Amino acid sequence: MKNKYLSLLALVLLTFACTKPDDILDDFQVHISPTFYKYVVEIDIEDLTNPEDPINSKVNVSVIGPDADAIYNIDGTKNYQVNFGTLQLMVSKDAEPTPGNPLDFVVRFEANGYKKADLSFAIGEEDYYVADLARMLNLSTLPNSIGNTSANGGIDPNTNQLAQPLVVKAGSPDSLAKINITIPTDVKFLDADGNEIVGKRGGTGLNVNVLSLSDTSEASQQAYPNGTGLMQLVMNDGKIDTILLDQTGSYEINMDLDGTPVRGFSGGKTSGGVATRIPIPADAWNDEFSRAYQEGDSVGMMSLSDGDPSWEIDDRSFLVKKDPGTGELYVEPTLNHLSWWRWRRRRWWRPTYYRHGIGAYYSPGTQANAGAVSGRIRGRFSYMRWGRRYSCYLYIRGNFGPNFRTNPKRYFRTTSPYNPAVFDYTTFSTATYNLTNEPATWFGYSFRVLKIEPKVQPPSIGYRLYCGSSNTLVSPPAGVKMYYRKHNSGNPFTHLYTFTNENLGVTYATFPALENNEYYDFQARFNDVQKDTLNVRVVDGRIYDVVLPNRACNALGL
Repeated sequence: MKNKYLSLLALVLLTFACTKPDDILDDFQVHISPTFYKYVVEIDIEDLTNPEDPINSKVNVSVIGPDADAIYNIDGTKNYQVNFGTLQLMVSKDAEPTPGNPLDFVVRFEANGYKKADLSFAIGEEDYYVADLARMLNLSTLPNSIGNTSANGGIDPNTNQLAQPLVVKAGSPDSLAKINITIPTDVKFLDADGNEIVGKRGGTGLNVNVLSLSDTSEASQQAYPNGTGLMQLVMNDGKIDTILLDQTGSYEINMDLDGTPVRGFSGGKTSGGVATRIPIPADAWNDEFSRAYQEGDSVGMMSLSDGDPSWEIDDRSFLVKKDPGTGELYVEPTLNHLSWWRWRRRRWWRPTYYRHGIGAYYSPGTQANAGAVSGRIRGRFSYMRWGRRYSCYLYIRGNFGPNFRTNPKRYFRTTSPYNPAVFDYTTFSTATYNLTNEPATWFGYSFRVLKIEPKVQPPSIGYRLYCGSSNTLVSPPAGVKMYYRKHNSGNPFTHLYTFTNENLGVTYATFPALENNEYYDFQARFNDVQKDTLNVRVVDGRIYDVVLPNRACNALGL
């Protein structure tokens, strides 16, 4: 019955559809919320390199991790579906987070021709609405800063080892991320449990794939795990910290033997392995000595295995060598398991960390009932070194209210002295909003905050959603999204408002995106249901009434 009701309600949520006179109905005695959940997670899915293009394959969704059992599709099932480019999830009522006990889970997106994308979540108490963005990398349209290399080696059925050494030369087309991998004939290949993988006669052999990221472009940074760009969780000295990684080459190395994924080599994760050669860029900076890296220095390595929440710092150090013929600096680490790998400063040196963050807030002016505005913001941090600009990109998405400390934000530590963030992209139009930067501090972090302020006094409008037969006010379920466009404009619909547990009781608010006395088309979306309402005049101060059909009220017992 629950699923039936939610779909029916979405069909009739035409918040602006019915324009009865603005008369307050005093005999409405009951205000209830028919919502069967409080917590909503909303994820937009887009092509990483071409965000305006739809994903051209079916996107399969799975939820994994410690608290995956508590997470459902918005319709109350485990049938996770992407609708209108968005996935909406909810937390079951009997498994809501409690103080100090967030729900931890990972949402995984997979599609043919695309690299798998994972997003990690920790939903704490009162995180009623969490929004994020999953970017899927189309492996057939890679940017210049990302390379995808595959190779194959035959297995000797008598030894279950390579018949001859396999050398894989991989790198990004811009040549800023290169790696040579040499897989010898004296290693055996192990699965995730440390068991030897036995090859099949006539099988496909050892298949190797290397994704190389040069970190120089926004696209390569957004192809990193967890959907957070260079901002990654790192396990260091037994503690997990949020670190903005320095820019360098990074490599996701995968192998399978006749279709069985390889995770380690002979002897397991503590011995054996494959040899690599990784160049150190000529302008790479050694923070320990405040100069560029040179022959005789040493570096460390760090890795991130599939399914792990954070990067692990390798205990080993590797000597920086110099090629006598080319003058290229390089290191030769041995990889003892398969995962993401990248080089870093050596483990034993403790650098000075800088604390940065980005946030945003909505300044409604004199309107006390303005609520929040919803959108996406990109912050860019940058610095100059050796005449070259280094930049990193961070996104925040969701509802932004008057207090930035309670709004979505990103904060991290970094060893690089980045300049204050510049907000170089937002979904908030400068024709509608004044956008200004402000500094702020929060728990010792230096924030750059975007102030979002309407240019003109926006109209205030409201709605009443009720069952007429029983004189009962009701509320829409959390997760309903409203979109708008000017009537007869031909423009695509733009997001206006999302109903969440925090604003379900807000039935009257200001909308800076709308203009008074203008005509609009509105669209309501909920899960796989869409309803359009066309040619509605927005009038400041008006209340728009919507009457639920009897079948929806009957489902409520009203």
